[in-house]
Amino acid sequence: MLARNHGRAWGLGPLCLAWGLAVLLGLAAAARAADILSPEERAALAELKQIRLVYDWKYPPFEFLGEDGRFSGLAADFIKEIEDSLGVSIRAEAEHDWPALLESLKERRADMAPAMAYTAQRAQYLLFTDPYVLLPTVVFTQKNFKSIDGLADLHGLRVGVVNGYVSHAFLKSNYPDSFTIVPVNNIQEGLRQTAFGDLDAFVENVGVASYYIEQEGLRNLRVAATTEHETALSMAVRSDRPLLFSAIQKALANIPQERRRALLDKWVHPQERQIRTLTGLLYAAIGLLSVTVVLLGVLLYRARALRRAYQTKARELAAELDRSLAFQQALRASEEKYRAIFDHAPIGIFRCTYGDGLQEVNAALARMHGFASPEAMLGGLEHLPLSSYLRPQGSRDIRSALAVSSQGLRLEALLGRRDGQAFPAIINASLQYDAAGEPACINGVVEDVAERRQAEEALRESEARYRSVIENIQDMYYRTDREGRLVMLSPSTPRQLGYDSAEELLGRSAADFWMETDKRHALLERIAVEGRVLDYEVTLKDKTGGPVLVSTTSAYYRDGEGRVLGVEGIFRDITGRKRLEMQLADQLAFQQALLDTIPYAVFYKGTDCRFLGFNKAYEDWFGVRRQDLVGKTVLELDYLPAEDRAAYHAEDEAVIAGAEAVHKEMPIPLADGAVHQTLYSVTGFHLSGGASGGLIGVIVDITEHKKMQELMIQTEKMMSVGGLAAGMAHELNNPLGIILQSVQNMERRLSPTLPGNLEAARRLGLEIDSIAAYVRARNIDEYLRGIQEAGDRAARIIRTMLDFSRSSQSLRASCNINALLDMAVDLAANDYDLKKRYDFKGIRIERDYDTTLPPVECMETEIVQVLLNIIKNAAQAMMDRGQRPDTPTLRLVTLHDSDAARIEIRDNGPGMDEATRRRVFEPFFTTKPQGEGTGLGLSVGFFIIAQKHKGRISVASRPGQGTTFAIEIPLG
Repeated sequence: MLARNHGRAWGLGPLCLAWGLAVLLGLAAAARAADILSPEERAALAELKQIRLVYDWKYPPFEFLGEDGRFSGLAADFIKEIEDSLGVSIRAEAEHDWPALLESLKERRADMAPAMAYTAQRAQYLLFTDPYVLLPTVVFTQKNFKSIDGLADLHGLRVGVVNGYVSHAFLKSNYPDSFTIVPVNNIQEGLRQTAFGDLDAFVENVGVASYYIEQEGLRNLRVAATTEHETALSMAVRSDRPLLFSAIQKALANIPQERRRALLDKWVHPQERQIRTLTGLLYAAIGLLSVTVVLLGVLLYRARALRRAYQTKARELAAELDRSLAFQQALRASEEKYRAIFDHAPIGIFRCTYGDGLQEVNAALARMHGFASPEAMLGGLEHLPLSSYLRPQGSRDIRSALAVSSQGLRLEALLGRRDGQAFPAIINASLQYDAAGEPACINGVVEDVAERRQAEEALRESEARYRSVIENIQDMYYRTDREGRLVMLSPSTPRQLGYDSAEELLGRSAADFWMETDKRHALLERIAVEGRVLDYEVTLKDKTGGPVLVSTTSAYYRDGEGRVLGVEGIFRDITGRKRLEMQLADQLAFQQALLDTIPYAVFYKGTDCRFLGFNKAYEDWFGVRRQDLVGKTVLELDYLPAEDRAAYHAEDEAVIAGAEAVHKEMPIPLADGAVHQTLYSVTGFHLSGGASGGLIGVIVDITEHKKMQELMIQTEKMMSVGGLAAGMAHELNNPLGIILQSVQNMERRLSPTLPGNLEAARRLGLEIDSIAAYVRARNIDEYLRGIQEAGDRAARIIRTMLDFSRSSQSLRASCNINALLDMAVDLAANDYDLKKRYDFKGIRIERDYDTTLPPVECMETEIVQVLLNIIKNAAQAMMDRGQRPDTPTLRLVTLHDSDAARIEIRDNGPGMDEATRRRVFEPFFTTKPQGEGTGLGLSVGFFIIAQKHKGRISVASRPGQGTTFAIEIPLG
């Protein structure tokens, strides 16, 4: 329907919008279900970590970026209802460009949009809910534009429409050749161009356009016609998430009707509906009054007809009288209005005769010349300076000038005050003629422009300073209008971007010179929220398309009333700074790589005792990450005891303050759970200017070094013990030989077969047989045999000890492995410690020897040492009272395994857990009580087998299942 009346046409927008919204209220669900979602929809929502919504930042009242930087509008309120209904959180992000918004949905970077019209093209990648608002599409023109019935009347004219909107597609499809379609970036741009005459008409939905017309104060626009097109706004969800779409659809339909009405009332301005109601009542009253007037007219018609002839003359006289009275009243009103203007005008007003007489001045003119009142000025004209145009001579000058000007006079003059001070003024004067057409008087106004001249001068000076700054600034200054077009540049801008002049850039969109459009959108968003953005790093394009690294500080610039006119700021070329930063980063990376090659823990701190960095060894030793420690002091390191942290911190402060470096040995617990012996060193360093730079620390793990020291000490002790044992064995051999020889002599002296014994018995009168019987009766022969056996056994032990103690002289020789095992068993059986604490005879020895095993080239004493240590450990483990088996058994096995001789020593003792099994060959590791073991036996054995004999030694064990040591020695 065409609204031709300008006064009523503007109300069409809200009326149509309210009608469309009211119709959609009936689409709401009657009642909410307790749980409107299916299990599949619930599961799909639970899997989504985040629902990302994109909206048009300038599409009020439906969706826009509010002054508080939040998603606002009718769609925002509907989304809040959906969030509450579904129990989800939807993240809303503003998009400054409509095509970019569609692209983010198409590329699946966003999940949904809250207010979008359906098109077949969009339906290829989006799912649309039922519409929740209908928007009539109308034609906007200037108020003085010709009357039109519709779009067909715009033939040959320029018609604007927002690029990419549904209305754009509608015009291209239905009116391709009727008029020139001019795409614009946004609704505000289209409305402004229509208001300024750049466009003849603008097509848009009435709701959003009405909002911007009111906001921008474009009072010269009206709704000229409606169209056959309506925009139905729905919520759009990406098509690859159908369960999210169905959940949104259900939640939207589940919003109660009264709640929908409240939301719509909030954004459609309910006061307009009240005004429309009052207007309807007024129209009804007027209609009723009209009917009444008609009825009265019919009743009085006949009476008036009878009296008409008699009253005609009376009416003519009355009309003449009324005209006369009206003229007099109008004259009085005009005089009163003139007098009010004359008396209260802020500028000076004067009237003078065509001769030399000044007839009348107002209060403003009197004050301007230093007089208290108009009367005082009229009586003291002689006090005015001669230069004053209001003196008689001055009025003659004005009269002369008016004589040659039919359009009146305007001149700039220097007038004088009563005190002699001059002031600049502008005089506008004109002639007033009498009835005969002759000049009667001169009327004029005087404006004191002293303050304006001062302001203009100050403005010129300010502009000159501003221009000087802009022309000499080394940074790139820019200014854009509200559409983002460049309107002002410093000379440095084209120079640094490779252009010959600013004219090559002015008028172009600032976006043309940005490498990263997403960063530009982010900058504009931040400016919209924060008002000003400092030191924002971006990449511009020079004339060749190459990158220019810059840092920008940008903000809105506004007019005197605070309205945003555009964006201005500076770009600072940071290419050199970035190059230095990259060089510094490369140097730091090299230094870090160098530090990471050091096998010791290295760290360094600043003057505030906070970590600046450390190497990979530090991370590995303490089980930390650089990003977790950099910036912290030692007081914040939870992996250290509190008292140690305080001591370290005090030590750091002292070193940085200039104290001597710290070097000390100390135990430190590391990430492997063990306490390591370390050499801890920290020293301060100074910067090039001499100031303290902080400290550097190095931690060296000397645990293995300490263990080797102890091993060397233990080895020396063992060598000493071995030498002592050898000496003792030599010393014991002599008396042992005498004992054995004496036993042999005693046996010979008691033998009845030796002639010497018979002769001695005869001389003494004894029977040799009686002596022999006595010896047997008293078991003397058994004692002697026992002494003999014990002596032989002691001799064998001493011989074995002597052989074992000659390790320094041990050479490789072909050895019988079975014999070496037996020797180790004999040594274990006679071991003093085993005899003292355990009964080795209580252990059953099982031998499973391979008699075909060839001799092995080895160092006999060292192999026996290894076997003896394993056997002793097995015996001690089995004979422990806490876990002793019923029958302690030691099984010795030898066999020919490929190219090696294999020895297995198995026991049925308590076994060991996996953690213990992995560490049995570590130096100084022992499970025995303090003082009962050195922890070196198996580690030395591992060295003998693996290093000296190039063999292998391993252990297999499980708790409660015994232990098996396996030794493999290469053959040949």
